Amino acid sequence: MNKYLSEVRLQIAKAATSIPAQRAAFKKGFSFSELPFADQLTIWNYIWMESEEYLPMFYAFLFLEKYISKPEHVLEIWKASVVWQQKVDDWSLCD
Repeated sequence: MNKYLSEVRLQIAKAATSIPAQRAAFKKGFSFSELPFADQLTIWNYIWMESEEYLPMFYAFLFLEKYISKPEHVLEIWKASVVWQQKVDDWSLCD
């Protein structure tokens, strides 16, 4: 799992620091982006829980945002977000 976190950090480092640039970097995808939703959610959950940095956590949020409009994933997203909210401790993550 740590290799995925490293991959995300590398993608973050390659992009400009603005949020639009980071969103664009996220949209480029990752080695695990074609895995089934549940597998990706497991990876993003690991990234959210193990990272203390804002941008990897922001990317995990972007993953949830990408799928929130798909009814078949809403329950799984809800379960993850309830756990994730316990780690929200500043405005940048709760916006």
